[in-house]
Amino acid sequence: MELLRQEETKSNQVEEDETKADRTAMITKTDLTLEQLTQYDGSGGKPAYVAVDGIIYDVSREGSWGGGTHFGLYAGQDLTEQFSGCHQAGILKNLPIVGRLIK
Repeated sequence: MELLRQEETKSNQVEEDETKADRTAMITKTDLTLEQLTQYDGSGGKPAYVAVDGIIYDVSREGSWGGGTHFGLYAGQDLTEQFSGCHQAGILKNLPIVGRLIK
């Protein structure tokens, strides 16, 4: 029984590592500067992107980001400071990664 648990733990760790690797690979899709990111504010049918910790996420399909705004915050910005104050990092794992923020 203990051996089975160890194998399950190893399997779960491999899946988690593969998921991290897949998401890291996706990060190389698009690099945007902060100035370029401002173009993706969700207005006029444009996608809504936000950056957190140097990674750009697409929040366009998130209902809470309707019109490119979310509780007084605006898409098209680096929201690292604001995010860490109100959300746990796990919420980001369900968002599509667009690319990296270049500073």
